[in-house]
Amino acid sequence: MRRSRLRYDLIAWIGARVAEGLHHAHELRDEAGRPVGFVHRDVTPSNVLLTYDGRIKIIDFGLAKAQHRLSKTGFGILKGKYAYMAPEQAATSQVDRRTDVFALGVTLWELSCDRRLFKRKDDIETLIAVGAAQVPDPCGLVMGYPRPLWRVLRRAMRREPEKRYQTALEMAKELDALSTIEGRALGPAELAEVMHALFAYEAERDSAWLADASLSEAAPFSVPPRVSAQALPAPEEWKKALPAGLLAERRPAPKSR
Repeated sequence: MRRSRLRYDLIAWIGARVAEGLHHAHELRDEAGRPVGFVHRDVTPSNVLLTYDGRIKIIDFGLAKAQHRLSKTGFGILKGKYAYMAPEQAATSQVDRRTDVFALGVTLWELSCDRRLFKRKDDIETLIAVGAAQVPDPCGLVMGYPRPLWRVLRRAMRREPEKRYQTALEMAKELDALSTIEGRALGPAELAEVMHALFAYEAERDSAWLADASLSEAAPFSVPPRVSAQALPAPEEWKKALPAGLLAERRPAPKSR
């Protein structure tokens, strides 16, 4: 297991980019210039894609919903991953852009704390936890956790939608401010370095696949060659290859006596 985690400033920068992407989707308008009322409804870690060149993409809009769409989810039918739902979504009531803000807050809390938030042993208990929306203070769970980041996430995950950020752009601006707490400017280049260091084998494998595809016009679906593991850094060397300080040791907060 990699006993390390991303630095908090990089987590904030990644979160800001996701929030900006959500805001763009929320602001979509139809041909007449009317707001569509677009809501993703499935903002989860598996739907945030980080590329090897340091770009951030939000994927899988299969559950996305426009407020004026004619077809509606039937009563009692939940859409989305339970552990990342906002309370109003779990209750099958009206959702809006603030529902996505809540889900992004859950995603960033889990990333920065390295643990699940609402996930329980079964769906019923998970939904009960989501409905209660009781979020532990990460400053008591992880040593050195920055309180300003907790303030942003706490506001994003308020149980009442009117107490959250009213737009994802508001959240993005505060996350961007937090991304400078370590005194460095972050961007795609820094993220790309981390991606290549943490996923060296995967990056080499994918490059081999692309190279094989470009050279196989007659057989575009041929099986790509395997990448030799000997050419890749050993696990204990991953951390040494990272930009200084972008990873830090996982250290739980000391237990109170």
